[in-house]
Formats: sequence, C-alpha cells, structure tokens
Amino acid sequence: MDDSSLLADYMVFVLLICLSIGVGVWTKFSGPKERTKADYVFAASSSVSVGAMMLSIARGFLGVRVFLGYPSELFYRGSAMWETLYGMIIAFPLVCFFFVPVYYSLGITSVYQYLDLRFKSRLVRCLASGTYVFRSLLNLGVTVFTPCVALKTVIGLPYWASICSIVAISIVFILMGGLRTAIIADIVQLLVMLGCTVVIIFQGLISGGGLFNVINTNYEYGRLDFFNFDLNPTIRVTTISAIVGQLFMSLSIFGCQQNFVQRYCSMESQSKVTKTLIGNIPVMTILFSICWFMGMVIFTNYAECDPKKLGYISDIDEILPFYVEDKFYFLPGFLGLVMASLFNGALSLLVSNLNSLATVMWEDFVSQLPPMKGLRDSHQLIVIKILGSLCALLIMGIAFIVAHLSGVIESSMLMTSATSGPLLGVFLLAMFFPVDFFIPILV
Repeated sequence: MDDSSLLADYMVFVLLICLSIGVGVWTKFSGPKERTKADYVFAASSSVSVGAMMLSIARGFLGVRVFLGYPSELFYRGSAMWETLYGMIIAFPLVCFFFVPVYYSLGITSVYQYLDLRFKSRLVRCLASGTYVFRSLLNLGVTVFTPCVALKTVIGLPYWASICSIVAISIVFILMGGLRTAIIADIVQLLVMLGCTVVIIFQGLISGGGLFNVINTNYEYGRLDFFNFDLNPTIRVTTISAIVGQLFMSLSIFGCQQNFVQRYCSMESQSKVTKTLIGNIPVMTILFSICWFMGMVIFTNYAECDPKKLGYISDIDEILPFYVEDKFYFLPGFLGLVMASLFNGALSLLVSNLNSLATVMWEDFVSQLPPMKGLRDSHQLIVIKILGSLCALLIMGIAFIVAHLSGVIESSMLMTSATSGPLLGVFLLAMFFPVDFFIPILV
C-alpha cells in the first residue's frame, strides 16, 4: 500500500469517526431533552418509528463478529452455520406472541423485575440480572477488542489506541443521550456496514465471473452444505442442530435480554412491537444472508490460493480486511471506510448495551442501597449515566486483558451459551408453569 492510499484511508477513517460523534451531538441538541429516567431508558419524550426500531434490533444482533466472522466461516468451513437463520425466524413469532405481551402489560423497566414479581423473590431477580451483567461485560470486552485486530493489521493502529478511542467515544454517547441516541447510532452504523457489504459483493461478483460462477465455485469446493439432517452428534453443525440451537439462543436473546426488551417496552403500543418483530423476519433474513454471500464471493476469488496458507494472514477472521486491501487498491479510502465501519460497529453495539447494563444495575442493585432510596428522578438519571460510564471503563480493562490472552473469545462464547439456557429456562418456567416456590428455580 503506497503512502497516498494510506493517507486516504486514514482520512476516511477519521472522517467517519467524527461523523459518528456528530450524530451523538446532533441527537443531543436536536431532539427532545431527556429530563427524566423514562426519557433516557425508554426514549419516552420521542416517538420511535417501526422502521427505525426494526433496524436497531437487527443491528443489535448483527455485530462486528458477524461482519468479520460469517465470511471467514464460509470461506474455511462452509455454509452449515448459515442455517441458524431458520431457528432465528421461528423465534421471532414466539417472542412476539408469548414474551412481549407479558412484559408490555406489566410496564417493567428491567426485564428481571418480572422474575421478582412472578416468584416474589428478589434473590432470583438478582441472580438472573447478575448473570446478565457478568456475561455482557465479558462479551462487550471481546466485542471492543475484535475490530482492533483488523485495525492494527491493516492500518497499523495500536490496540491501546483503538480500545481507548472506542470506550471514550461510548462514554460521550452515554453522557449525551439514552435509548434514542443508541437507536440512531445503530441505524447509521448498520447503513454504513450494509453499504460496504454491497460494494464488496458487487466487486466480488465482477472479479469472480458473475453470480452463476460464484455459486458453482462454492458448490464444487463443498462450501454449500445445506439440509444435512444427519443425526451423528460428532458432526460440527447439521441442519437440525443449527435450527434447535439457534432457536433457543434467539429466544434467550430476543425474549429475555434487557437491551431488546427495553426496546419493545419503549414503543407506543404492543401492535407496533408486533409489526416490528414480524417485520424483522425479512430484514434479518436479508442482512444475515448477505454477510454469508460476501463470504461466497471472497472464496470464489481465492478458491485456489488460500491467503492463510500463503502466509498473508495469520487468523481466519482477517480474510475480509485482506480481501479489501488486496482487491480495492484502485479505490483510495475504501479500506479506511471498512475499518471505520468495524470501529463504529463495536462502538454502536457498546453504546446500546451500556444503556441497558446501566439500567439493570440501577433497577436491580444500586436503587436498593439505603443512600439511593428516595432519589429524585433527575438524580436517578445522573446515577444511571455514571453507572454506564463505569461499565465502559470496566469493559476497557477487559478488552486489554483479552488482547494479551488466547482463547478468551471462545470462552466468552461458551459462557454465553452456558448461561443462555438456564436464563431462558427460568423465564419459560415463570411464564408457562404454575410454580410459585423459587427454590427449584435456583437449582
């Protein structure tokens, strides 16, 4: 990469980061002022449209690891994980018609408040919310670190600079705005990432010989592995395991996780929530699938020359940044745009989750401390913002730890899977079984 191209990439990168900060500032001063906790947590002073909420919910699931991970998964392992989409599609109507009516009718702030009301046990509520806080902190630490690898490899930005920048900007967002700011950040970042993906796909189709050649090449090399109903448990992923596993994972994420439930409860009516979730089925199908298709076009271009085997990359998740650097040399600044998209992807996901983390910590823990009882609404809002900022600093520390350890990403994914099942089980037991005694829940 010559100096002029590198300079263009840096300029585009910095420009897009400044644009992201500008979105937060614009949201702060252009919209209704957030004077109360409800304004901050639920965007109560402004109306959020169905379309905006659909994109925000989709962005909440399709993070940086999806943008980097799905193309590399298809390139090196095939399309088996693509079929997790089926489980997600099944989960949306179930969440819409069974989970949402319960939360919406109760008007709860923390989703774990429902467990307290249902079992009359604050212990169950605290254990569930504590599990959510712990796994969210770990996962967000990994999320912040994920784009830093590509940023260091491609444009030479040190880990510490990337991590500190993401966290510092997220604190600015937390202090300036609540859910409304998070939703707008989600939408802007999703559109930028979608634009980058479409450009990469079109260029890949042209250099890869067209759509039919892309499909044929992936089929011939065994990358298209659909409808495998083999019951052999030693197979890494089959259609059945993909559907069942993702169904329960999606129910846990979309039905029992604070950042999504908070969005449902912020909408003006339950009918709007229904439209949002059902409308998300085609939206998620398209957004989910184009990341996999991007992997197909990348594979077509490198079918006979694996960059990892040739030593051009050291990790499979570097395949997308390498492809952009290799194939878009003729378009100065595009690599910077993709890198900024990764940076902002981690940023918007962090901002969205910090809002929810701070809300849960306040509602389920801090508000019960003697000095905090009886605080005025405006003072509660200040405390929530402080909690969000402290969580951001803690996540920064976790990201630095992740940078110096191996196997943390896999461990965080295992912990997410291990905790999602029990949490979902508690909510299913609460909603569908007449159990009042909380001891079985703890077991």
